[in-house]
Amino acid sequence: MCFFFCKEHSFALVRVGCFERVNQVTAILCVRDQQMAATSLRWFVVCTTLENLPKAGKRAAKKSKLEKLFAEHRKYDPEIASGRATVPSGEHMYGLVRLLLPQMDRDPNGQNVLYNMKEQGIAKLFVQALGIGNTESAKKLAAWKKPEGGEGYGHFAVVLYHQLCAPGRAHHTGQTLTVADVVKFCDDMSAAARDPEPQKQQQQLVTTLVKTASAFELKWIAKVLLRELRASATEDLVLGAYHPDASELFKVDARLREVVTKCCDPKKRLGEASIQVNSPFRPMLAEKMQDFSRIAKNFKNQAFWIEPKFDGERILIHMVDGKMRCFTRNCNDYTETYQPILTKIKPLIKAETCILDGEILAWNRATDRWLPFGNNISVALNEGGKLSGGRGVTNAERGKLSGGRGVTNAERVKGEELRDAHLCLILFDVLLIEKEKLEHLPLKDRRKRLNGLIDKAGENFFDSSIFPPPSRGKKVLEIVSHKEATTEKQVKDELENEIIDKDGEGLMLKNPESVYRANMREKSGWYKLKPEYVSGSTQEYDVIIIGGSHGKNNRSGCMWTWVCGLAVKPQKGKVHPTEFLSFTRIGTGLKHHEFRELDKIMSPHKHKFDLKKYKKGCPIKENGVTFQRSDRGVSVTYPQERINGETLPEVTVWFSGSAQEEVEVAFDPRKSVVLTITADYRLTEVIYLYRENTF
Repeated sequence: MCFFFCKEHSFALVRVGCFERVNQVTAILCVRDQQMAATSLRWFVVCTTLENLPKAGKRAAKKSKLEKLFAEHRKYDPEIASGRATVPSGEHMYGLVRLLLPQMDRDPNGQNVLYNMKEQGIAKLFVQALGIGNTESAKKLAAWKKPEGGEGYGHFAVVLYHQLCAPGRAHHTGQTLTVADVVKFCDDMSAAARDPEPQKQQQQLVTTLVKTASAFELKWIAKVLLRELRASATEDLVLGAYHPDASELFKVDARLREVVTKCCDPKKRLGEASIQVNSPFRPMLAEKMQDFSRIAKNFKNQAFWIEPKFDGERILIHMVDGKMRCFTRNCNDYTETYQPILTKIKPLIKAETCILDGEILAWNRATDRWLPFGNNISVALNEGGKLSGGRGVTNAERGKLSGGRGVTNAERVKGEELRDAHLCLILFDVLLIEKEKLEHLPLKDRRKRLNGLIDKAGENFFDSSIFPPPSRGKKVLEIVSHKEATTEKQVKDELENEIIDKDGEGLMLKNPESVYRANMREKSGWYKLKPEYVSGSTQEYDVIIIGGSHGKNNRSGCMWTWVCGLAVKPQKGKVHPTEFLSFTRIGTGLKHHEFRELDKIMSPHKHKFDLKKYKKGCPIKENGVTFQRSDRGVSVTYPQERINGETLPEVTVWFSGSAQEEVEVAFDPRKSVVLTITADYRLTEVIYLYRENTF
């Protein structure tokens, strides 16, 4: 027996010996579907809702569709179906909510549900499960982000769908898979990701899945595995459709499972939500300020505070009966990772229960400077005795301890930097002391309570208010200092004289009367200001496009990241440069239509760039262009050519560092476009390193 999928109508023709038996078998499938419907909501219904959601138009119409979906799902709760209850269980409802918001999914212990797979990994699983290795479909899945991926390129799940629907592809009709089935599949995939041989376990699961799901259903399962549905199902929309109070509750309690459980009954209102200890929440954020002239208006001509802005990890510390936990701004539990500094600061807190808001940074005692934010994890592991010989943190260690993020080159700090570095916590708010909630107090009162909460006489406390400031040494705790201001000039002076001169990140401007609003950015009363906003602290530079990579999802269909370079000055007597160096990449700063217009201009001149193909000592020549890998990076050499009536010499473009991995196509700089970028003083210092040898 085999099944041939009908792409247009999401059903299958079933061939069993002869087509006369199609109606008979289809009837059997319908009966089975009806039996399944008695106990669980079909996944096909969820997929159809998600497919149609972006087409619904206004928010109210989208919300209505989701409300109907939740209402339907409630009926399948075992207790409701049996008549023993009128309100579904939290576990039953969470099964659907987690599939609609996969990026928010947490296990019962509050840890991220991770599958440790990206598009290429999922593609390999499906290629093996379908037995289509070395076929055109397999090639398109591998090139899903590029035009070679075929219809829907840039959207992995859409490319997967079209390859599953390719002529002659045999798979199941679908429409029998349930929400409960998909939940179990996701749990099994997540468990397999922690297995010593994850690929083997996950391969078995996917191979079984394709036997019971249609291409349409598999497309949406792939989106869940990628933890991004991109179907207009925003967090606020889904939670608002689930319960009228769920969205507000989620702002002060980011444990999605607990929120769903508390909001099981859509008719029962919860009242005002407030911050609770050991309930992670997203912190209050700052709005970006770019116009100095709006300062007085934003603060209604009243006094405001100026604070330094730090480039660290935003952390919320919850201490209950002396036991400390800490959560990031995305509500990931980093208690184990940052245990060394938590141990040091605990004796300085004069309370048994509290909630603190601050930022963790790594201080280099040898240079008296903050290390870049990316070094926090390496320093934390080193302080905890989990790194040997001063080595940096690996991907595996970071994934295990901090929510699965990858490790960057910046995080692999040198051994001597690790030996001279330690973590520091800079506090700027307190939201609860013992049983007293402080979020509704003005900032000026909360800051007074914070100052009274911390033992400033402790040996690990650093007082930044002293002038001139003493040596920080090995001290780990600080309360952010602030200056009161009323004018635009005071802000400019502080930014230019203090922050720029001290290589700071920027400034925070805060209304001292502001109350604390979790997960609030707009009109919160807090503003962030960076050096590039100040006239005179930026410079413009001309760079030339030498490479690029395609966008994905909403940015699909064209090149969206441009790798730009600088020209090395030609030798004496030469007019034209013959060597170009990769320098930076541009992925923002242009509007959608400008990116697409630039793509049209550059597309005729692109050359495929495949880092995996290039081996040291083995140059590859394609269409007259030579690609060669070396310790320096990858060089792309374009032959002498007559362009616009002038014979131009051979040129070589060098891609080094991360640029090698980001490039999908290369461009001949002689036929390229020059872009003007604005750089602040920090980038200016880097550019000066090139100045002697480049334009």
